[in-house]
Order: sequence, then C-alpha cells, then structure tokens
Amino acid sequence: LIDDITGLPSRQTLLRDIGNSHNEVLVVININAFSKINGFYGLNAGDELLLKVALHLEKSISGHGHYFINPRLYKLPSDEYAILTQTFDDDALQLGLRAVNREVFDHPYQILGFDILVQATWVFSVTEGSEKSLVEAELAGKEARLKKQNFVRYDAKQFQLSQQKIELAKMVRSSILEGRLYPVF
Repeated sequence: LIDDITGLPSRQTLLRDIGNSHNEVLVVININAFSKINGFYGLNAGDELLLKVALHLEKSISGHGHYFINPRLYKLPSDEYAILTQTFDDDALQLGLRAVNREVFDHPYQILGFDILVQATWVFSVTEGSEKSLVEAELAGKEARLKKQNFVRYDAKQFQLSQQKIELAKMVRSSILEGRLYPVF
C-alpha cells in the first residue's frame, strides 16, 4: 500500500480511495521522457529524481490550499503520481495545477552532480468512483504526450471517440491482413 521509493500511498491505496470517493477530481501526473533519464543517468538517479519530485509535489500541493480541498498525493508505478482532491471549480483547479507545475518542474533537479530539468503531463477529470477513471486518465495521458500537450482535461466522450477510432483502425488492419479489403481504382 506504500511506495518503496517515495513513501507515498501506492496505486492500490488510490484505487481503494477512488472507490470511496464522491465527485472528486483525479489528477494523473506523468514525468515526460523518464525512461531516457534512467537510461542516461542510471536507475539510482531515476529513483532519486522520483523521491525529489514527490517531496516537491507534497510541499507545493499543501501550499496551495486555496485551490484544492483535502488533496492526497499517491505514487503510481513507474514515473507517475496521482492527486485525488476536491476543488472549488474547474478554473481554480487549473490555476492550482499550473502553479504546482511551475513550482515542481520549472527548475532543474540536482541528481548525482547533474542538473536535470524535467517536464510533466497533467491529466485531470472527475472520478466516477471506479478503477475505470484511473485507467482512462492514464490512457488520456499517453495520448496527450503524443500530442505534446502538458495539461489535459479528460473527457469521457472524447475517450469514447478515441476508442472508436482505435477499433475502426483494428478492423481495417485485420481486413487488409485477411485479404477482405480490395482497393478500387
């Protein structure tokens, strides 16, 4: 229930808390290009960065109580964190997240004698009280990173459209591979 590196509550704890939540906002934070940091500087440097980011996130979130109501920080697998909170409104949430982003990611981290500057992708949405909201937010984060977006408000309707496009692409690919699609010129 606790992450070994950061000491934060883990994904399992978050899932339990989401199941007990009512109309809270889930924020998933992903450190961009973290695998490159691990590859270039080593796993110990990556672990140290994860810990330092966690400490900065905790401090920054607690310092912005005028944007968040009862925020709780979690460590997800790999290079992701999550915040489960209530907020006053969507504008306040976005202002708060941007302020936290500036405090946590607008300066380099001193790791093993190197200055490492990292950026993050932030995806947020209202929870539905199930694991589905976390999975969808993580998938929306992957799509946001591909589109080079740093702040994305997750929308269930948008996710359904993306899922439909994926299914259509699978059908077309399958049809081509099975010889069921014929080009006409």
